Amino acid sequence: MYKSMKQALKGAAAVGVVLMAAQSAQAFTISYFNDNAFVDASEEATNMAAELTGLGHVLNPFTGTTDGAWAAALGGATHLVIPELESSDLNAALSGAARTGILNFVQGGGIVVIAGDNGTHDTALLNATFGYSLVDNFSGFGFIDLNDKDAAGSPFEGGPDPLLALNGTRGLDRAGRPPLIGPV
Repeated sequence: MYKSMKQALKGAAAVGVVLMAAQSAQAFTISYFNDNAFVDASEEATNMAAELTGLGHVLNPFTGTTDGAWAAALGGATHLVIPELESSDLNAALSGAARTGILNFVQGGGIVVIAGDNGTHDTALLNATFGYSLVDNFSGFGFIDLNDKDAAGSPFEGGPDPLLALNGTRGLDRAGRPPLIGPV
């Protein structure tokens, strides 16, 4: 059963594993979106932040949806982490300029990790920001397997196989995945 590593990114529990697998010896400076209007700061976002800091990463939590808030947050960061957008649709709240700032961050070498949600808040943000046509795909409960062939030469090579699909992990249909995401 082939599941892409992108599907693993959709599970909030996988974020620590993904960042650790990318370069376990290096601590990253992470802009961490922690706005109660959008994320569940009492549970998932708090757990994700604890996992990331436990791995030695430096979190710069931020809130807000203004262009200025996002420009300030992305300045000097190597990674942007957006926990599960459980509470509200961040994409609808961001301006085009803020989404362009995220796009420019990635085009400049920044990494975005976004945890999936039970709706489409995550894919709406990815689609609007990067021009994708991603479609959510519920994978149920169980395990997500790493495709070793496609992971070869990527930061995920040698990563854990399988990853536990906690709490009804959701994935993305392969057909909607643009080449930029790659085959992992």
